[in-house]
Amino acid sequence: MKYTIVCILMLFLALGAKTLKKSDFDLDFPCTSGLSKTAGRSIPARSFIQNQFLEAALFEGCFFTLGTNQGLLESSLDDKCCITYGHPYAKTSYPFLKIQNAWGKLEACTDISIPQVRRTTDSVTYRYFLNDSIEFTFSLSLLPAAEGAGAMLAMNIANRSNAVQTVQPALIYDPGMGRFEPDAAAWVNGASLVQTEGQANGCSTLVFSEKSAGHTGLRCSLTPIAGTLETAVFGNWHKMEAAVASAYDTSTRLPFYDLAVKLLWQQRTIAPDSSIAVRLAIKLEPPDFGQQAFIRWDVPRFLTVETGALFPQTIDTRAYVDNLLAFPKNFRLFADLPFQVVFNQEVVDFSVNSMEAAYQTLRLLARENYQADTIVPLTLILAEGANEIDRVTTNLYVPQCPFSDTGLVVTIDSFFTNNAGEKIVTFSAQVESTTQALFNLGLEHVTLYENNARINPAYLGRDTSGGASAVDIVFVLDVTGSMSDNINDVKNNIIMFNDTLVNRGIDHRLGMVTFLDAVENIYQFTDNITQFKSYVDAQYAHGGGDGPENDLQALHIASGLNFRPEARKVFIWITDAPYHEMDWATTLDIGTVVNTLLAHDIMVYAVGEQANRDASAFNIYNPTGGKWFDIRGPFQDVLMDVANLRYSSKSMALYTGGVASSTVMSVRLSVHHAGLGGSGLLTLGGSAPLTAGKRPATSLTLSPNPSNPSTLITCSVNDRANGELSICDIRGRMVFNERFINRSGLFRVSWNGRSATGTALASGLYMVRLRVDVADKPPVFLNQKLVLAK
Repeated sequence: MKYTIVCILMLFLALGAKTLKKSDFDLDFPCTSGLSKTAGRSIPARSFIQNQFLEAALFEGCFFTLGTNQGLLESSLDDKCCITYGHPYAKTSYPFLKIQNAWGKLEACTDISIPQVRRTTDSVTYRYFLNDSIEFTFSLSLLPAAEGAGAMLAMNIANRSNAVQTVQPALIYDPGMGRFEPDAAAWVNGASLVQTEGQANGCSTLVFSEKSAGHTGLRCSLTPIAGTLETAVFGNWHKMEAAVASAYDTSTRLPFYDLAVKLLWQQRTIAPDSSIAVRLAIKLEPPDFGQQAFIRWDVPRFLTVETGALFPQTIDTRAYVDNLLAFPKNFRLFADLPFQVVFNQEVVDFSVNSMEAAYQTLRLLARENYQADTIVPLTLILAEGANEIDRVTTNLYVPQCPFSDTGLVVTIDSFFTNNAGEKIVTFSAQVESTTQALFNLGLEHVTLYENNARINPAYLGRDTSGGASAVDIVFVLDVTGSMSDNINDVKNNIIMFNDTLVNRGIDHRLGMVTFLDAVENIYQFTDNITQFKSYVDAQYAHGGGDGPENDLQALHIASGLNFRPEARKVFIWITDAPYHEMDWATTLDIGTVVNTLLAHDIMVYAVGEQANRDASAFNIYNPTGGKWFDIRGPFQDVLMDVANLRYSSKSMALYTGGVASSTVMSVRLSVHHAGLGGSGLLTLGGSAPLTAGKRPATSLTLSPNPSNPSTLITCSVNDRANGELSICDIRGRMVFNERFINRSGLFRVSWNGRSATGTALASGLYMVRLRVDVADKPPVFLNQKLVLAK
């Protein structure tokens, strides 16, 4: 007799399907409750059975699922849990047969009868006739309560032909112990934990538990009762589903991200009018939920690649904690994660009432993976203080993202070794077609080679030698009656300003302080432009009319906002009036305010009346390294100047090891991002230990700082530049300056704490400013604070 199998071609990569979703195999019954597939959908009555302990479902094609009803315990911990994946809808556990050397699932057989279905209160049976020769009967029954909480799977294969038939029964069992589409751990003969792909011969019992570590939770056993179980093959379900008709390759020894077991009984020959039977008992075993608390984690087990990108990259998960004690308890969650996954919080502290459950939402971030497909462990630990109470570990399949080696332009700017012996490579990367610079690259995007040997960088971040990587901007805004047009300028241009910063890839936040004779409103930093726009839109011109306003108080308060340590700090100070100083409105003087601004490394852009420039504004914007703009000029010019400050688009890779710095002949760095790629090469030829390649184009360093009283000022410039080195006190008065013409490379200036006329200067804070002018390029300004100590 001919046994025909219709083969469905599926494309799988090394570890499994890139786009296959297990939910594609769920049954699709009409939804009568409006709930999701995992709750409340109607099931044909003939397919579903239950008793006090268990529930079971058996559908056409002999797909089956198992779950608990009330479980073994009085508590709810083992109620309404899965025993097989996706109960009661999944089509992932099923029998299949080899008949006359051809393997196949029942639903793939082209010559099969309509099934005969029989249901009792505790069993469901399907009977098929295959190729007019084989009668196949599959039943799922619940054991009587006296025999414990269990079920029996039975296959009976009868030969109804006149010829001998060779048959081998088999079963794919997809365990899913617990809740939230869980996975399971497998133990051969109840003792040996199976952690990677493989097989076991002659198993007497398989035990599946909800977890492999900590308290193992829900447990069940599989025991062959009739028929000789020859082999149990352990693997990942997607790969197993694709290899139903062939042997599962266990030589890869991959860890499990979605455990499934293929059970193969002994191949038998069946004479005409004879039959064989196999039976498999499934029983709930006593669970282990611990004495204090038990944790479950609703987290996906595999990622996919969709439209060329890893999906999802933001993974919202939930941790469920049951407090088993008779009093409330404070708990802490923290994660032990591999490089490929990042937890957005270090720890999560929360409390759970006595004998109750609570959940915490945890967000994970998946890094792009440009290496080979990989399976990584995710561990979530439940603790009380420093004492671990329970843990849950699950594996996550992370596929390789498709990429090209073209489309990016990568330029290595410099290679050098710092005093700690760490090697540093600075580089930039941009999209070739758009020249858009890539900001905030991560280690996952970079591959580094030293003398053609692969090196793993220990750190990757922004190179801030040529500018800050982020900026915190505060609008210090006069809102008195004469400022109506200027307030509207801010309202009308703030969206454009924000978009410019976004398009340049600048990590920025905006804040605002408004003032009249007193500080009126303080708006903390936000990165939400809609929220900041609402702050600006709420401003209106009012009050004033008495001359000076309280600018100093506003600047002083703005200096106390919650700046990020790594960010450049910029004030846009807008007023048409002079400021109060040490009078009825404020006790502050200009020196105190400028000292505060310098101490916080804040650059002030002043927008004001020409008449107030030299009298008041100069002493604030000049020592901080800022600029002055006429309040009657185009306000867009102010914002564009701030947006065009030197924000670094370069990245820096730091590593240790490799060869001695003096023998480094070449450094090659590859970048892959959003499907594009590119490489840069720096040929050195064996350079000096502390410097190789090009140094950053412009730099300013002071040593020692604080000075007592002398300090050595080292400047580095390229491109045959002109410029000026100057030193100002906290009131903006220039105490030293030196101009240079047609200068390239390093030059040093020794300053002894005296003015240009030789007068010894008082101890305090000074600002060293380097201005570099290069033809056809905007000027470059670098500022460093210098403490003069005597």
